[in-house]
Amino acid sequence: MIAILSCSVMRHSTPKDIESWLAAVQSPALGGGGREPLFLKPFHLATLALAMRRHPVRCTELPPKLRRYAHTMRLWDTLDRPAPPLFRAVRRHTASTHAPLERLRDERRIDDTTDNLLRLFKPLRLNQATMNALQTMLFELMGNCFAHAGVQDGMAGVVCAQVWPKGRRAQITLADAGVDIRASLAKNTALSSRLAAENSCELATFYGVSSKPKAGHSGYGLTVARKLLEQIGGTLYIRSGKEAFFTASNIQHYFPTAVSFDGCLLVIEWDLDRPMDVVAVYEEFPLPEGVTEDDLYM
Repeated sequence: MIAILSCSVMRHSTPKDIESWLAAVQSPALGGGGREPLFLKPFHLATLALAMRRHPVRCTELPPKLRRYAHTMRLWDTLDRPAPPLFRAVRRHTASTHAPLERLRDERRIDDTTDNLLRLFKPLRLNQATMNALQTMLFELMGNCFAHAGVQDGMAGVVCAQVWPKGRRAQITLADAGVDIRASLAKNTALSSRLAAENSCELATFYGVSSKPKAGHSGYGLTVARKLLEQIGGTLYIRSGKEAFFTASNIQHYFPTAVSFDGCLLVIEWDLDRPMDVVAVYEEFPLPEGVTEDDLYM
């Protein structure tokens, strides 16, 4: 069993892993003795948090290992609900390898949320260029989340992360509860012909593609994430509605899905030994509004 778990840490999550979980998390079987994943990762908890937000009764009883991981990742705190009785007196695991679920409530706190996530990576001694890249990517992606939230209950989405220092891997997951990508991009009539012919999740990763091109949303968020992950041979999984886009080791796949996901799910994984360089990404296209060349080289 130890060997199997070690292998699970070392490999990236696959579309099959994520799709099978998205189907399971919508099923009542998840609570009543349903089969839980062999190895749990942040994407399991981020999507579970949204599922429990939408359907509080569906996931009231989770399998044992999933309950423990949910406690570590602060699932019930995120949902403003009391933890199950079994965990109310249990000291929460506070390993430096986890950035617990954080509820995205207030756009003005993006800087604070970004800083909370970056603390996870500081002990790993990543170079400053990589830390700058992570900061930029997280800020852009959370900005996208709030721009397309469209929710009224103070939960635009959730974000969490985990690192596996021995396996030299990391995963960041952001799941929002907003308008799906296709519906959002459809607001920009200039994209109508492309939407009719292309996968919306992949389309959203191209520079300049935005639902609000004249409202300060220049389409940088997913573009920056894709460019950075392709730069280091990492993986990026984008899931929205009944569409998905997956890039891994610079090989791209896009496909329709059987299960619909309301909002947008981003799963980012990479090898911690591969340095990121956001300056090289921004040099490929015009600077974002309000950013100068001096800002890139600070």
